Amino acid sequence: MKNYSNSRSAFTLVELIVSSALIVAILGLLLSSVDQTRRVINSTTARVAQFQAARAGFDAMTRNLSQATLNTYWDLDVDPTSGNPSGYRRQADLHFVSRKAAQTKADDQFFGSADEAKYPTHSIFFQAPIGNTELVETGSTTGARQYRALSNLLSVVGYYIVWDEDRTLPKFITPDLTNPDKNLVPRRYRYRLMEVLQPGEAMMVYNNVNYTNIKFDSAGNVIGSSTPASPFKLPTDWVRVATGKLPPPAILTTTFPTIKQQDYSRILAENIVALIILPKLSERDRSAPDALNDLTDTFEYDSRPLPAFENQALVTPSSRKNLSAVLSPKQLKQLHQLPPILQVTMVAIDEPSAVKLHDYSKGVAYAPPTWSKDMFKTVKKVADFQKELGVPTGTDPASLIGRISNVDKSQPTPAMNYRVFTTDVILRNSKWSK
Repeated sequence: MKNYSNSRSAFTLVELIVSSALIVAILGLLLSSVDQTRRVINSTTARVAQFQAARAGFDAMTRNLSQATLNTYWDLDVDPTSGNPSGYRRQADLHFVSRKAAQTKADDQFFGSADEAKYPTHSIFFQAPIGNTELVETGSTTGARQYRALSNLLSVVGYYIVWDEDRTLPKFITPDLTNPDKNLVPRRYRYRLMEVLQPGEAMMVYNNVNYTNIKFDSAGNVIGSSTPASPFKLPTDWVRVATGKLPPPAILTTTFPTIKQQDYSRILAENIVALIILPKLSERDRSAPDALNDLTDTFEYDSRPLPAFENQALVTPSSRKNLSAVLSPKQLKQLHQLPPILQVTMVAIDEPSAVKLHDYSKGVAYAPPTWSKDMFKTVKKVADFQKELGVPTGTDPASLIGRISNVDKSQPTPAMNYRVFTTDVILRNSKWSK
């Protein structure tokens, strides 16, 4: 009879420790991979959502830009010396103006030159038949608009960028105005693309102190004239009314008591750091295929500069100006004309980049970075514009994209994730003639 001994096999303590360590390592790698994937998904989702909002704002802006109009007409031109008719000149009572948002000269200012960093790059203001009205019918209990049937009512439209904190929060959650950083909701500084939509009944482009009212007797004979009382002395005062910088005149507020001094700006898109407006001709009409300065050397376009604004009055021949002598050749090209094409370029950053930018600015009393300072002031050729803007491959550190992305680590601000939107907008109401 044989005896069999029972043998039992088991893991040793060392094997258990090694197995546990391997399992922990695998779990660590798995969790790290999952966390990294989650962060990439969240970042990509936020970036896509942000850039979708920027794209929607860009499309809305370019759609309204394409509707800009001047309603030009031909009027008799008078020789400033003799007062005799000298031909016909294209005229317009509306105004199209595009230039740097922060200007040095008081006559051209939308915003002061000291605010160049707060209002970076360009701005544009014009009239378009978008039918915007806010005036409620007298006695209406439903809030019906008085001019709702006028679908082509002219309204003031404008676009600019501003660096500012979020001022749309209700007052009850921002109680400590002396120390806003201690409010229930923290401060939130962002670059924002602003859209100005002034209703047609409040539009002040026609309120021109230079227009003269002619008085006639019953037989149709001129018996005198009078200049309308108006606080507007500059061609762009209507812009200042639309942005709340000037009060509307008493003649308007007397007729429409509900119209008051207010800023008609609203946020169109957040985290937009640059808006570059370049009026240009089609390539076929340019002096050279790569030339961009046939209409402007400085990106600026003004259909009614100050001498032309002052010359719109019906005055004696001795006080009229010879516009050919006081305006530059390119100002004469712009006079009472819309540019045929606007090249619109917009640069957006995503929300995580905007948060980093806010944190940076908090350390310098919420001052904005000076990315666009001394940029986009002059243009000659396509290569000049590309050098100022920058290209993804071989970006010049001094270009706008180079400064935003901080390619050479010379900027105090962190690197930004950005996207550039650009298109050519054809102004269908432009009746361009040389």
